[in-house]
Amino acid sequence: MEIKKNAARRMHGSHPENIFQQLRIRSGLTQEQAVEYLGCDVWTIQRYELGKRLPDLERFVKIMELYGCASDEFLRGIRGYIGRVMG
Repeated sequence: MEIKKNAARRMHGSHPENIFQQLRIRSGLTQEQAVEYLGCDVWTIQRYELGKRLPDLERFVKIMELYGCASDEFLRGIRGYIGRVMG
């Protein structure tokens, strides 16, 4: 039962602090490749993945494009992340 709960949490983005990392890995990209596309430094990507920084709207759009992610999927995964970073 616990295994099913953990799998469901991963699928529904209940680990929002990792949504950026999950999407990047699912896309088969390295942090360096993300840096090149997004025009930022590795530290910025790391802060997104660690839940230490929130991208601006323009970068959100670029991240969704880069990772081939639909906006509704991305927003479901990030809802808790935003509250934690802003709060």
